[in-house]
Amino acid sequence: MANDTAFVDTTILAEVLLKTGPSHDAAIRALGRYRKTLLPVYAIKEWKRGQLATYVLVFNQLTRTRSFSQTNIWLSRLYRRPRLQSTSREGEALAALHLPSATISPSSPDEELADRFRLAYKTIILQSWDSRRSVTSATVMDLECYIESGPKELPDGQLDIHPRDCRRDRECCLAHLLRKDTIALMKLRDSIPASGRPEDSKRREALKKLAIHPTAVFDRKDCQALGDAYFAFFAPRDAEILTTNLKDHAPLAQSLEKIAVSP
Repeated sequence: MANDTAFVDTTILAEVLLKTGPSHDAAIRALGRYRKTLLPVYAIKEWKRGQLATYVLVFNQLTRTRSFSQTNIWLSRLYRRPRLQSTSREGEALAALHLPSATISPSSPDEELADRFRLAYKTIILQSWDSRRSVTSATVMDLECYIESGPKELPDGQLDIHPRDCRRDRECCLAHLLRKDTIALMKLRDSIPASGRPEDSKRREALKKLAIHPTAVFDRKDCQALGDAYFAFFAPRDAEILTTNLKDHAPLAQSLEKIAVSP
């Protein structure tokens, strides 16, 4: 291996904490190949407002309905949000591994199954939050504008994971660091194809805003739009960006003469 340091992307964090199967195992093996593995807090922020939020969404639906069948009908209607639907199904597979083996009562199987999955989801959510900083050998680049607070149980049994985003009352704390290298910002922007995908368009605009309009306020929506470009910009020169999403990460990394690899 050319590099012994990995700069870990959000997708790897999700694979380790919230998934099961071959991709989960591959992510763990990949982390073990490096002497140092670095997880930026930006990845924790993305993971919390993305994959973890989906698990909490399903848990809260089970809590509200007390019905496994109603919850699955609700999930089936999310066909216009395929990423959320896919993550929720992966969560169901992982939750199934945490179910107790006791026999389900024939008198109320739907409610009892919902309760078992609800408890399994809760276990996964709380354990994954507690483990988020132990996935890698170090957690780096704390965000001054982000409150890293864990799930809170509400009186009705649902979980609340707010705040999920950075504070509204200040500019992104990364902006001043990003603006120091406008050449890198434009290289990143030029590496993003005009694909028509909303995330590509938003990322291009966020990078352009930083490079060309240095006095414009770079707010939390702009920070969210950076996404994969964050890892390419901030990854150390002697590190590999470890991700399951090479399609998006590789061109960004290459534009700055860095390397992105998958498990």
